[in-house]
Amino acid sequence: MELKDAIDAHVNWKIRLRLLMAGQEKIDATVASKDNECALGKWIYGEGSRALAHDPEVLDGLRKAHATFHQIAGNAVRAIQSGDVARAEAMLEADGEISEQSFDVVSRIRKIQGMLGQTAGAR
Repeated sequence: MELKDAIDAHVNWKIRLRLLMAGQEKIDATVASKDNECALGKWIYGEGSRALAHDPEVLDGLRKAHATFHQIAGNAVRAIQSGDVARAEAMLEADGEISEQSFDVVSRIRKIQGMLGQTAGAR
């Protein structure tokens, strides 16, 4: 997996949640809450564990930030599905939980890209 693809996927979560609000996307809250279902999660628990075996703190930091992101994303899906769109909107704001946690995950991925010699790509 290219880590730049993981960056794109996490940036796109905000778009997916807005599409869910508009009735144009279907997201299962239980699946959204799992940190091992997406490509990055699979990388973290597989190839990433091997690639970062020399620096378990960096891997653990990404794993925790990524798990937190997915818990928040799942909460946003639940809020939307229960009609609490205002809560979901607040989570998607620039200073909201989703935005802040996504920024944390992307920052950690970029650090790992540098460690592994991958190009930064994406935003």
